Amino acid sequence: MRSWLRRRRERLERVETQADALILDLGATAYSQARRREHEASSDAMAREWNRVALAVARKTGQTVGLNASTRIAMVPRATVDWDTS
Repeated sequence: MRSWLRRRRERLERVETQADALILDLGATAYSQARRREHEASSDAMAREWNRVALAVARKTGQTVGLNASTRIAMVPRATVDWDTS
């Protein structure tokens, strides 16, 4: 049990350190860079790690996490207009 807790704490510290480094180096683009690295990761484990880093960056910078505007607009069902007034 203690080894699990120690590994978890180490992972959290590593994620926080990576997030801080990205913010320091890249500023406003740190979140998008972390997401890019997540998508380019060579394994699922690395993708999960970069996902955690991206979420940490978002939390530290106040970045809103979620769907971007173009995705939200694309998801809205289009209303059909019936121009027939008869």
